[in-house]
Amino acid sequence: MAAVRDIKLEPASPVDGDESPTAMLKFDVYNEVDLSIAGVVVSVSVLGESSGLTPEVRPVLVRPFKIRVSQVLQPGYSVHYELRMKNISADCDCLPRVEVVEARIVEELEIDSALSRD
Repeated sequence: MAAVRDIKLEPASPVDGDESPTAMLKFDVYNEVDLSIAGVVVSVSVLGESSGLTPEVRPVLVRPFKIRVSQVLQPGYSVHYELRMKNISADCDCLPRVEVVEARIVEELEIDSALSRD
């Protein structure tokens, strides 16, 4: 239904002159079905360096948190996110994880009702 695409960590400028390493986590939430979807919630976390370990045993650098997509996503549409993360270097062997945990199909009647309220 909803998919996360193009997950990447890129270098970012430090926040407020702080010289701590900073990375920008970028990703897209994409509607891959032929119907409109809403109520999309993604879970975001970052796991530490692998040292040959499987993802299940990597240290957690950023505990999971959720982001709710406030828009109704039409078929084929996406929403782009950029999150600045302090104390994480873009060139680390970190594993960003972004997963869709909720989404629902929206009936046309719901879309019409939402548009008429705006």
